[in-house]
Amino acid sequence: MNAEIFDDNSEPDYATAHFVALHKLDSVDLEQGSFNCTAYLSEYHRELGEAPPPFTRELVEALDSMTRLGDDPVEAQLVAEAFLRSHLEIPAGLNDLPISWGFAIRKLILETHWPEFENCTIKDVFGWSYVSRFNGFLHIHFEKPVPAAGTPWCDIGQLIYALHQTMEPGPYTHPNRLCEFTRQ
Repeated sequence: MNAEIFDDNSEPDYATAHFVALHKLDSVDLEQGSFNCTAYLSEYHRELGEAPPPFTRELVEALDSMTRLGDDPVEAQLVAEAFLRSHLEIPAGLNDLPISWGFAIRKLILETHWPEFENCTIKDVFGWSYVSRFNGFLHIHFEKPVPAAGTPWCDIGQLIYALHQTMEPGPYTHPNRLCEFTRQ
């Protein structure tokens, strides 16, 4: 699926873009539960005929300068409670993420109306054993192989994409706004 095959009246097939992006990732990594969001979201955008989010040194510098989730006991506890209330294990590495990303994760866990997603569960999306920041993206290690057996990928991919869109600063933050997040 490439943008060139669309005419002016056609709509991109987001579900197919998620599926194709997943299958372009390293199969050995996926079998081990390792999910590279940088590569995944880049492939997703390419399948839609869009430019992937740019990698910028300024984003990495802004993220490096931010307070970590584990440095704020109150916010760390709120994020941990969101995982626990949702019957999820708290993943290793969570407290090393930027504090604002913890807020975005908590918000998506608590505010998503999970019954709307017939093809996936909260555990399919947030069943992480380990999570880290790789440049401006998450790198996730799921508890089981990706995708979970019998789970259609498009809903999971859409929620991971939505999470990255709400992480501030993150890969979808306009470069002119990065100075808002840098410690003085």
